[in-house]
Amino acid sequence: MSTTDPPEESQPANATQHSGGLKGRWVRVTDPPPAADPESVALGDDASHFPAEIEFREGVYRGHKGPDQRFIAWDAGTYSVGEEGLSLSLANDAIGTYSLEREAGQFTVVDALGRRTTYRRRAEDGPG
Repeated sequence: MSTTDPPEESQPANATQHSGGLKGRWVRVTDPPPAADPESVALGDDASHFPAEIEFREGVYRGHKGPDQRFIAWDAGTYSVGEEGLSLSLANDAIGTYSLEREAGQFTVVDALGRRTTYRRRAEDGPG
């Protein structure tokens, strides 16, 4: 560490890095895939359990089920965006990490089976 750098623990957290520009409300625009065999995939690894809508605030999120969804793995909890992608606390309190692709007004995550799920920012929400 150089003498001009403050100690790591005293540096303020970068809110933009933490939220990754995801703050706001998002709607899934891809159809959910059929559910995977529950014996062959872990909770959070099946895109059929991703919410129909999701809202990100500073460090926390809340998922909302679609009319035909009985269960979502991304229910509510904490999240962060880092080099590994999007990390969320899941319904069972485990952490799921997904590769993340961002474009203007939308983002795409890829589940463990390689299935892509895209969300688009709700129109009434500006850039976050």
